Amino acid sequence: DAGTVVAIGAELVDVVVELVAVGSADAVGEGCATTSSARPTTPPSAFDVQPAMARRHASIPILWLVRASILLSSAWRQLRLIVNREQPQLAVAPSGAIGSTNDVLEVLMEAGLQLIFSSGGWDDSMTDGKVYEEELSLARQAEDLGFDAVWPTEHHYFDYSFCPDNLQFLSYLAGCTSTIGLGTAAVILPWNDPLRVVEKVSMLDHFSGGRVRLGFGRGLSRREYAPFTNIEMDESRGRFDEAAQMVVDGLETGFVEGEGPFYPQSRIEVRPRPETSFAGRIYAVANSSDSVESCARIGGRMIMFAETNWERRMESIERHRELFLELHSTPAPPPLTADFTFIHHDADHAKEVAEEHLARYLSTLLQHYELMSDHFADIEGYQGYGRQAEVLKKVGFEGYVTGFQAANAYGTPDQVLERFSARKEILGDFELATCFRFGGIAYEDAEASMHLFATEILPELKSW
Repeated sequence: DAGTVVAIGAELVDVVVELVAVGSADAVGEGCATTSSARPTTPPSAFDVQPAMARRHASIPILWLVRASILLSSAWRQLRLIVNREQPQLAVAPSGAIGSTNDVLEVLMEAGLQLIFSSGGWDDSMTDGKVYEEELSLARQAEDLGFDAVWPTEHHYFDYSFCPDNLQFLSYLAGCTSTIGLGTAAVILPWNDPLRVVEKVSMLDHFSGGRVRLGFGRGLSRREYAPFTNIEMDESRGRFDEAAQMVVDGLETGFVEGEGPFYPQSRIEVRPRPETSFAGRIYAVANSSDSVESCARIGGRMIMFAETNWERRMESIERHRELFLELHSTPAPPPLTADFTFIHHDADHAKEVAEEHLARYLSTLLQHYELMSDHFADIEGYQGYGRQAEVLKKVGFEGYVTGFQAANAYGTPDQVLERFSARKEILGDFELATCFRFGGIAYEDAEASMHLFATEILPELKSW
C-alpha cells in the first residue's frame, strides 16, 4: 500500500545519508589514512575487539558502495512486490507459539558465511590459535560486506574441524556485530543436553536482538562419538528426534520437559524467557531420508551441503516439501545450501586454486568420516551411508572429487553466478552459506575471494 511505499522511501533516504557520512569519513583525515592501505594479508588478533562504528570506518572504501548496492536492490525488490502484487514464499508461525498470531515471514534470497575451523590441508605452522584468528577475521568482516548470516559448524578433536561450541563462538560474534544473523550449522544434538541448548539459545537471542538461526545435526563421525561418555552412535536418531522436539517446544513455550528414554526432564521454565518465536528460524542437516522427515516434523529448513549433482537432491527436497505442507499446512521454506568456493577474475587461476584446495578438503573429509568404510552398514540409523560407501568405493577418490567440484560454485564472478542460476532452475529458491577458507588455502586468497564475492556476486543474488 501507499504507506509501505512511503516507509521504504524514508528508509532509503536514511540509508543514503548514512552511506554518504561513512564515505566522507573514509575519504578524509585518519579515515583516509586507514582505508587507503591495501587489503590486509594477515588477520588481526582474534581478540582485538573494536567498536562497531570504528570497524565500519576502518573498512576498505568500497564497502559503503557495496552496502548501498545491496540495500537498494533489496528495497527495489520490496517495491516490486508491492507494485506487481507478487506473492513471496511464506513461513507461518505455528499456532500457540510465543509471539505467534500467525505472523508471516517473507523469504528472500540470502547469502551467509560458513566457517569450518579447520587445519586439515595446511602444514604444521597452522596452529589452532591461527585457525581461530583467520576465521574470526573473516567473520568480523561479513556484516559490513553485506552477508546475511554467519554459520559456524560444531566439530571436536581433529584437524578436520574443531569448534566444540558454536553458540559460544556466536556469543562472541554477537558483541562484534549489530545486524548479521547468527546461525549454527549445526548444533549436534546427541552431544548436547536439550535443556542447556534452550537456555543458551534463548540467552544469545536476547543479547543479539533476535538474530539467532538455529540449525541442528546428529553427527556422522564415529571418531567424534567415541570420546563422549555414554553416548552411542547407534542411538543418534532417537537422541536427535527426542532432543530436537524438546528444544523447539522449549523455545516456543518457554518451558522444557521430556518423557523420553534419553532426556527425561521434569517441566521447568527457561530463564531468560524466550520472547520471539523461532518459527522460520529452525534448520536441520538433512542428507538421509530419515533426517529429511525429522527436519520436516520440527518445522525446519533443510541444510544441504554441496556434495553431489543437485538433480539427485530433488527427491529429498520434494519429500521435505510434501511432509512440511502436510504437517504444518504451509509451504516449506527454501533449503540452505552450503558451498566451498574460490573466486578470481582469471578463470584458469580460479579453477586451479579451487580444485586443488577442494581436493585437499575432501581428503580430510573422507578420512574424518571414513566414508568408504564398511562400518556404517552395522550402525543403526546410518545404513544409508553404508550404501553410499559402496558407491564411493566403486567411483574412487577421483570420482568423488569430480562430483563434489560439479556441485560447488567457483570460478570467475560470472561463472559463479551462472552456477547459482542453474541451481535455482533445479531447486527453486534457496539460501546460501559459502565457505572461503578450506583445504589449506592461504588466508589472503580466502579473504580476497570473499571480498570479490561481496562486490560482484552478492548484489546480484540479492536481486533474485
